[in-house]
Amino acid sequence: MNRLSSLGKRLLGVALASLLGLVVVGVEAVDEDRDTVRVDIRVWQSLSNPSRMWLSARPEGGRWGPTERLVLETNREETWREGDRTVPGAAVSSAQRVRLRVEQRVREPLQVYLRVYLPGRLDFWSSWGPGERLPLDKTSERGTYRYSDHTVARPRLSLPRACGVAARLQGQAANPELVEDCVALLAWRDTLAGTATLNWSGGRAMSDWTGVTVAGTPRRVTKVELADGGLTGEISGLLGELTGLTELRLNGNALTGRIPSKVALLTDLTHVSLAGNALTGCLPPSLRAVANHDLATLGLPDCGAPVDFSYGEHPLTGEETLTAGTYQVIWEAGAGDSPPLVFDVPPGLELVVDGWVLQGPTADACTRWLALGGSIGVLLREANGEAFIGLDVYAGDEWNRTNPDPEHDARLWPFFDRVVESAWIDRPSCPPAEGNPGFSYALDKDAEGWTVEFADLPADYDQDLYALDSGHRPLPEGLAGGGIYVQGHNRSDDLFMYLKRQVGGLHPNTVYSVSVSIELATSVHPGLVGIGGSPGESVFVKAGAATIEPTTAVDDIGHLRMNIDKGNQSTGGEAMVVLGDISHADATIDTYAIKTLTNADAPLTVTTDDEGSLWLIVGTDSGFEGLTSLYYARIAYGLNSVQPPDAADTGSGLSAPLPGGRTTLDWVVFAVVGVALAGLGLRARGRRPGL
Repeated sequence: MNRLSSLGKRLLGVALASLLGLVVVGVEAVDEDRDTVRVDIRVWQSLSNPSRMWLSARPEGGRWGPTERLVLETNREETWREGDRTVPGAAVSSAQRVRLRVEQRVREPLQVYLRVYLPGRLDFWSSWGPGERLPLDKTSERGTYRYSDHTVARPRLSLPRACGVAARLQGQAANPELVEDCVALLAWRDTLAGTATLNWSGGRAMSDWTGVTVAGTPRRVTKVELADGGLTGEISGLLGELTGLTELRLNGNALTGRIPSKVALLTDLTHVSLAGNALTGCLPPSLRAVANHDLATLGLPDCGAPVDFSYGEHPLTGEETLTAGTYQVIWEAGAGDSPPLVFDVPPGLELVVDGWVLQGPTADACTRWLALGGSIGVLLREANGEAFIGLDVYAGDEWNRTNPDPEHDARLWPFFDRVVESAWIDRPSCPPAEGNPGFSYALDKDAEGWTVEFADLPADYDQDLYALDSGHRPLPEGLAGGGIYVQGHNRSDDLFMYLKRQVGGLHPNTVYSVSVSIELATSVHPGLVGIGGSPGESVFVKAGAATIEPTTAVDDIGHLRMNIDKGNQSTGGEAMVVLGDISHADATIDTYAIKTLTNADAPLTVTTDDEGSLWLIVGTDSGFEGLTSLYYARIAYGLNSVQPPDAADTGSGLSAPLPGGRTTLDWVVFAVVGVALAGLGLRARGRRPGL
C-alpha cells in the first residue's frame, strides 16, 4: 500500500472556514498562518442591460479605486458568463491583492456570484472558493445601476508556504515530507473544535507543537498525542498522510464520526488509543493489527472490504446510491488490474455514480499502471441535486477535483471535502517491470502529469513584474500538435522555470543511469544581445531526476529555492545536467522552431526510493534578465539499471535518448450524465464546469 505521492502537491480541500483562515471555535492557533488579506468590493450592474457589469475595490477601509468594466466570457456549455479580476490593483503589493471571479447565469442574468481565489491553502487545491450570491440590492442615485458591497478575504500565507517556514525553523527546509506532515496537521487543525489549546502554526518549529513529536532521519512526525485534550470534530483522512506515524493517542476526547479507511496507510503504527470518543461505523482491519491498542472499548465491528463500484462489475444504470461507507474503483484490463482508488462517503451525504474516467496502458499493471499514464476516476453526484465532485488520479498520483455549483457550495462543501480527504490509492505489492523501462511523453493532447513551478524568485513576487504563465496549449502557428507552455520574466538574476513528474514501477533502492531527450519550440535566434546575457544562449535547458520530490522552500532572504542541487545557470548540479540553450538558427521573433536536446554524452545516476519511484525534472535556468517563453513539445526518459538492488546507495541523476517508443493508451469513458474529459480532469456536460 502506498501513500499519495505528495500531500503538499495535490488532493484534498478543507472547509471554507479553514480555507479563509478563520479560527475554529475553542481551538487556539497563533496568527502567523491565519493572517488574512481583506478587500472591500463593489459590483455594479446596468439596469437596462444586466450583462454589462463593473467592479471597484479598495483595501479594507481604504480609498476606492477606479471603477473598471468586467469582461465576462461565456463557457463551453453556454450556461455561465464569467470573468476574473485581481484587485485592488497596482497601488498595493502582490501580497495584498485578491483574485476574484464574477459569474453570471446566461438565462438569468440577475443571478450573479462572486468567488475568491484561495491560493494554495493546500498546494494540490489552489482553487476558487465557494460562490457567494450577490444581492445587488442597492441602486445608484440616478437609478441606472444596481450594486452590492462585500468584504472578501484570503489567507496571506498558504499552508504549504507556512509549513515551509515551520520546516526551516526545524532545520529541515529541504525536507518535503515534513512539510507534507505539517500541511496535513494544520488542515486537520482547522476542522477541529472544543476546549483544547493547540499552538500548531507555521510560525513555530513543529517540535514545539502541542502533542506532536518529530524524530527520525529524515525528520517526520512520529507521534500525535492529544489524549484528554477536549477536542471535538472528526478523525480526518488527512491523518492517513502521516506515514511516519508510530503512535496515535486521541483517547479521552469527544471526537465523532467514522474512522477513515485511509489509516491503512499508517503501516508503522505501534500504539493506537481512541477510547472515550463517540466514534461510529467500523474499525479498519489495519488498526486492529497494531500491536498496542484500546480499540475493544469502542465496541465497533471490523470493516469489510470496500464496496466495489468498478465498471463492468456494476454496469451504469444511474440508480446506484452511495451512502455512508467505503468504496473502491478498479479497472480490470487484459494486462492486469489497476490499483484500487478508495474513498469514504461520510454520514449525511448520498451520492450517485455518474460515470468513470478510465485510461490504461496496454501492458503492465499495479504500480506501473500510473507510471505509464494510466488514470482511474469516478464522477459522483449528489443524490438529490445537481452538485457533483470528480475524483481522478493519474500520472503519478495527481488528483483532480471538480467544484460544485455556486448555489450548492455552502451546504455541500464540507461534505465534499471529507470525501476528497479520504481518497487514497491502495497499491498491492507489484513486481517491478523487467528490462530497461522508458517513459515517453508526446504532450500533444495534454500535460500527461507534468506540472510547472518556478524558483529563484521572491516568495512574495509581484505577478505583474514576473509575468509567470504556464499551461498546455496548441503549439504556435506552423507547428502541429500541442505542448506545455512556460513563460516568465527574469527579474531576480536566475529565474528557474521547471516541470516535474513522478514515475514508478522500477526496482526499489536501485541505481539507474537515466537518459533524456527534449523537444522545445522556441522563437529565439542565436546571437541576440540582452540584459544579463543573450535571450537564447543565456537561457540554459536542464534535465535530471531525483529520489525526493523537487520543490521550493523560502530561504533566509525570502526567496524560493530548490531543495535539490540543480546547479546554477550554465553549470549543472548533482540532480540536473545542462542539455544546451533555447536558441535556434531557424527561429525568429515571429517563427517558432523545434529544437532537440539530449544529455547522451553526460549521463547522471539516480537511486530509486523504497517503492521503486523517481521524480523527473526538466527546466530552464535563465541568466537573461528579460521575458522568456517556450513550449515543451516532447519529453522522453530512458533508464538502465547499473547496480543491483542489494548494492544500491542514494543519489540522483540522468542521461540520453529513449530507446523505446511511446506507450499506447486506451481511453475508456462511460457516463450516464454526460462526462467530458478536459485534459485528464473531469467535467460534466451541461453543468457548471469545475473551477
